[in-house]
Amino acid sequence: NAGIYFFEKNTDDHKNPYIRTGYHQIKDAESVKVRAIIRTPNTEDQIIVTLENNQMFKAQLNVEDVKDMKFTLLTYDFHSNAITGLDLCVRKPLVATCGSDRTVRVWNYYEKALEIKESFQDEAMSLAFHPSGFHLIVGFADKVRLMNVFKNELKVFKDIPIKGCREIQFCHGGHLFAAASGQNIHVFNFYTGENPPNMVFKGHESKVTSIAWFDDDSGFASAGWNGAVYLWKLQGENKGPLFLQKGINLNSVLKAPSGTVYAVGSDKQIKEIISGSEKYYKDAGCMLGQIALSKSGNIFFAGLAENQKPGAIRCYNFAPFTGDYTEIQGHSQAVTRIRISPDDGHLFSSGQDGSLMIFRVKAKDDSLLKKDKEDMALAYSEEILTNKEDLERLQEEIDKLTSKYNEQNEINAKQIKLKTEKNKRTIDRLNSEIERVKEEADDKERQLVSRKEEIKSMYRDKSSQLENTQNREMQRERLRNKEKLEDEQRRYQELNEQKEAEEGEFKRQMEELREEHERLLREMEEEHELEMKKQKEDTESCKSQKERLKDEHALKREDIENKAEDEINKIKVKNNAELNELSNQVRTNRGDLRVTKNQVRTNRGDLRVTKN
Repeated sequence: NAGIYFFEKNTDDHKNPYIRTGYHQIKDAESVKVRAIIRTPNTEDQIIVTLENNQMFKAQLNVEDVKDMKFTLLTYDFHSNAITGLDLCVRKPLVATCGSDRTVRVWNYYEKALEIKESFQDEAMSLAFHPSGFHLIVGFADKVRLMNVFKNELKVFKDIPIKGCREIQFCHGGHLFAAASGQNIHVFNFYTGENPPNMVFKGHESKVTSIAWFDDDSGFASAGWNGAVYLWKLQGENKGPLFLQKGINLNSVLKAPSGTVYAVGSDKQIKEIISGSEKYYKDAGCMLGQIALSKSGNIFFAGLAENQKPGAIRCYNFAPFTGDYTEIQGHSQAVTRIRISPDDGHLFSSGQDGSLMIFRVKAKDDSLLKKDKEDMALAYSEEILTNKEDLERLQEEIDKLTSKYNEQNEINAKQIKLKTEKNKRTIDRLNSEIERVKEEADDKERQLVSRKEEIKSMYRDKSSQLENTQNREMQRERLRNKEKLEDEQRRYQELNEQKEAEEGEFKRQMEELREEHERLLREMEEEHELEMKKQKEDTESCKSQKERLKDEHALKREDIENKAEDEINKIKVKNNAELNELSNQVRTNRGDLRVTKNQVRTNRGDLRVTKN
């Protein structure tokens, strides 16, 4: 059980230097073992406990009474087992995960906070996040559940009976989603829930493990445990597998914007499939579980999926794809999923150790990365879903607050009226005081006016002198400005003449180029007419040759038929002669037979006479 024992040092007994003084059990973690304990290094007034289910708790240390200690989560409630599904929202900074601990969680990676946690009776095996951030699709053992994402909860609004769905993906537009069920892939209309027969794609001989939509949503790529990679089109005829290598299990597939398909699997190689017959292999040295390509097409990410080995993230240089990589250690067990944010700024990975890792992606040239982000990213939306009951409850609260506001306004109006009357009396008193002060100010003003006149007369002469001096300076400045203006006008005239000359030269060159273009165009048209005439003559020759061969064939056929008919007639004549000869022989034999019978009868009569 998740419990902590407290011991006190015993200096009296050297055989038992510590004596147990208390025990405290952490609530909601009765069947989990403690993995580690630490005290805060500076104050030593708190303890932090980590459990085997990946949870961390903190508590205020109280040695005197350990029973009153209260353990709370240090940060957020983490997954307690392997994470099986991971997906991002395009229009919001949200990432969704599901795991073997039968929970589905929605995280805000900008605020680094857990926004929603929902528990279910069955294990969630896969999920997909709608680009709008308003919907989730989660795959369970016996069905796929469509959910609405509210502010603090998830609500199921539709169940689809698909069993064992371990791979599910929304298209980029969000109107379709593909769900793998064993060897088949079902494409549903998300808004209607329809899955017509032409949207069931069959071809894999074993379980489908990866689905990747094309950038234009016209189809998707898929990979499975039978070592096959398919490219499926939603409209039109689908051919056989693009790639097939039996004996290996493929874990992940993606299609780059250039059309090249990449796949990884149990053979520890990265397969670069340009076409059905053109393939390249790069040895990874270990099994890769998941792959992803940045939106800018500069970095190729891969997650290690070796059993009993830590799960690292590899960053391959993709422009060009040489196989060189940088490896970053993150998980203690195999990586199960990786995703990259729409602005290429964050990389997300989940592992069998139940941890969700968020990496900041930085290029060597930060200015270039920033420009790519500005070109690709959209502003995140702030809209949220809410249901009718919440709106009605909010409206009731608004009505109550409005009523309180109106009541408070009435009270405030009465108070304001009282204050206004009081302020009016104060204003009257102040007005009388102002009149008195104003009379004193008028007296002072008259004294200042007389003093002002004296100062004016004293400085009038000085102002006249300064004005004359200023006029002389202004006259000299006007002359200088006039000379400068004349110089600038002359320069402008020269530049204008130069511009006109250059324009004339440019027009002349353009006219020459136009004439050259027309000449080349005429030559090309003549060549094209000659080529067309030649092709027409060839076509007529082929037609005449065809008619000649057709006539020869008819003559040969008629000759063969005539010869066959003559041969048949000869055979008929011969058969008739032989038949007549046989008939004559049969008549002769019959006559001989009658003579023989008569002779036998005669002999029998003679024999009876002799006996008598």
